[in-house]
Parts: sequence; structure tokens; C-alpha cells
Amino acid sequence: MSTLAIKLRYRPLRLGWCVSSGDFDAYRRAARMSFTMWGGRFNPIIPVDQPDLAHALVKLFRVDMLVPLLPTDDVQKFVDSYKHLPWPFMNKGLFTERYGGGIAPLVVDISHPITQIYNELYKNNPSPQSSIDLYEWDEADPLADIFLALYGAVPPATETGADYLGALQVQLFGQKMLIQNGQPVPPRSLGKETIATLNRAFIDTHFVVRNYRDHPGFYIGEADNFSDLVNYWNLRATGAQLLFYDPRYADRLKAPTDQWIAQVRQAPKPKFRPEGVALWHRQERSIDGDRERFGDGLALCGVSQPIWNGLNLQAPFVYFSQHSALASLSEANGTTVVSFPMSAKPFVDDLDASDQHYVLSVDPGIGLFRNERATLFTPFIPELNEYYGRNNQRIHTKSNSRRTYFPSRV
Repeated sequence: MSTLAIKLRYRPLRLGWCVSSGDFDAYRRAARMSFTMWGGRFNPIIPVDQPDLAHALVKLFRVDMLVPLLPTDDVQKFVDSYKHLPWPFMNKGLFTERYGGGIAPLVVDISHPITQIYNELYKNNPSPQSSIDLYEWDEADPLADIFLALYGAVPPATETGADYLGALQVQLFGQKMLIQNGQPVPPRSLGKETIATLNRAFIDTHFVVRNYRDHPGFYIGEADNFSDLVNYWNLRATGAQLLFYDPRYADRLKAPTDQWIAQVRQAPKPKFRPEGVALWHRQERSIDGDRERFGDGLALCGVSQPIWNGLNLQAPFVYFSQHSALASLSEANGTTVVSFPMSAKPFVDDLDASDQHYVLSVDPGIGLFRNERATLFTPFIPELNEYYGRNNQRIHTKSNSRRTYFPSRV
């Protein structure tokens, strides 16, 4: 028996929310559901009735599963066309029934970063201070969909089985921030989390994917334009730090706009990126009349279908944590068997989370050195998922923790 040094990476499932263009209810549900998931910020929204764009987004974001929010004929037909991305759960939805009643999420949720923040900042702290602002707004506010993407919100506990708002208020001393309909939007409290930032806390980006076009700045669009909202969401899912700016509500957005301009201009200039503030917008939309608002030194970034082709923007490879492990190699019935411990998992072990799923990515290092009959390096060809599933064993763990899903290299 020989040994092999490997690296284990725990990462979130990447869901592709399948919607029809113009379906604002599906967009809002996708956003709220994403904010309940640890790493949900990186889940793209896919308009299935724009087939070229939809297929490009699935490929660019390397989605693990497609979720039909409202299973219309077009949405279901699109999901069914991806035979290599079958629904991974026994349940038809994203929740399972708890023993004793109630429901529980099947994807790793934000209870884990909440607990980590609590342990670091509040446990045994005699003088705790709030670390998160919980924004609320009138659903009839014309900027409501912008606020949803920017500040975040979650579905009610009756829908998810978990009272996330209650946990944020009790464990992290969350403070409610009310945005009045028609009134100026206040600037953010610097250094404090929001629901929209919480779900990417404690998440790192792997060097294997470099996104050199995630220029920080603004997305200029209209708050009631479905394409603008989806573009804004998907750009932020690539890691771009953007504020939505609707020129029709310039007075209301003045304070957060000025604050963000100052932050972008004061930040160190990253390598291979332009200086100044980036202005993203739909390619067909002219922003000539809006440029003066942002000063000099602007980078203009048009958004059209080709930008999602994988040669421009890149979707980052994100993970919760990575650890080294020593694997043992053996032979059984002519097959190479690799055994290793799953240690240092970045999750909170409790019974309620035992059904939550994540991805364990296995990097075999040098692999089976000098072994010409077997390999641990499987190429990233999603269409071969079914073949890999038949010829590779799923990894199991006996610990009381969430299950693994789709073991892979990168």
C-alpha cells in the first residue's frame, strides 16, 4: 500500500436559476433563495427564452444543477435538455421534511457563517456591537428590486424552515434599517455586513480562474427593466463589485452613489485593470448623458451576449476552505482505491444541517505516478457526468455532517 498527498476543497453548489424573461416574481424568488445559501451570491439567473445567452451562462458559470423556479413549458424544456445535469436530490425541491415535522434546506445555508461570526465576535463578549444591517423597504417602492439585489432579503421562515432574520437579530445583533419609499437612500454603514454580503463571508477565490474584467463601479440601467436586473445580478455573480444606478432616481441615490465613487477612486489600482470608475450598461443603451455624474477617468463596459462567452468575463471558482490530506492507495478487483479522511470541514455539525449538501473537490496532486493503467485526473467535460457517475464511486462520510456531492478536481 502506498500513499499520496492530496488537497481537499469544500465548495458551495452552484445553482442556475431558470426563469422566463419578464418574470419578475421568479427573479425575486431566485434572489431571496440565493441569499439563504452560503455562496448563493455566485448563482446565476438564466433567462431560458434567450437560448444562446442561456447556454452561454450555463457554460460560463459551470453550474452544478439547474433549478426551474416556475416550471413553465419553456423552463422545463430547457432544464430537460441538460441530461448531464440531473436533479441530484431525492426530493423534487430544495427542501426536505424534518423528522418530527417542518422542513430543512438541502443546500448549505447561511447558518454556518452566522455561527462563525458569532463565535469570533460575540461569544463570551460582554459588550457586543451590531455587525450587520438588515434593510427593509416598501415592496411598492420603484427601486425595490434594486434594494433586493444590493442589500438582500430572505423568504419567510414558513417557506425555508429556518428563521434567518431572527438568527441575525439574536446572534449578530442585527439592526433594522428602513428605506422610506420616495425618500433619499442612506449610505451604507462601512464595515458592517448586509444579508447580501453575508452569504459570501469566509469564501475564497481559487487562482485557477482569473477574472480580469470585474471592474468595480456602477451598472447604469432602469430598475423596472428585467434585462438590466438580470445583467446586474449576473455581473455581481462573477465577483464584480457594482452599485445599480438608475438616472431617473438620481436624487434618491445620491448618497450611496457618492460614497461608492469615493471608495472606488481611493482603492489601490489592481493589476491589468483600468483606473477609475467602470460604467456597465446594456450595449444598446446610450449613457452619454449620464457620464458627467461620475467624473473623469471612466471605463465604459457594454453588456451584450458575447461578453458571457468565457473569453471576456470569467466566473470565479470559489470555495469555503481547503486542506491537505494523506490518502492511501490500494488495489481491489483490478481497480485503484483511494482512501482519505474528510477532516477540518468548515461547517457547523448539528442534526438540523445533516441533510445539507456541498461539493468536495479533490486535487490528487501528482496523481498515480507512473501508473499507466489508471488516472485520478478526470477532464472537466460536464457531458461525461453520467459516465463518471457509473465508473467512479461517490464519496461517503460517516460523520454527522452534510453529504458530499459531485466529487471533482477543480
